[in-house]
Amino acid sequence: MLSFGITALGWLSGSKLGRYTAIALIVGAAIAYALYSARRSGVEAERTKQALKSLKNLRTRIQTDDDIQSLDPVARRKRLREWARGE
Repeated sequence: MLSFGITALGWLSGSKLGRYTAIALIVGAAIAYALYSARRSGVEAERTKQALKSLKNLRTRIQTDDDIQSLDPVARRKRLREWARGE
C-alpha cells in the first residue's frame, strides 16, 4: 500500500497531467471545505435564531403569568373568560 502511495505521489509531481490533477484535487477540496463551512455556519445561525425565539417566548409567558397573578380573582376570571371566548 505504501509503494502505491509513493508511486501516485511520483506520478502527480512528475508529469504535467499529474500536476494538473493534483491542482484540480486541491481546488476541489478547497471548494468542498468552503461549502461545508458555509453550510455549518448556516445551521449554527438557525440554531441561534431558534434559541432566541424560545427565550423571547419564555419571557412573554413569564410576563403574562406575572400579570395574571397580580390580578384580583374577579378580574382574573373575567380575563380567563375573555381568553376562552377568543375576545
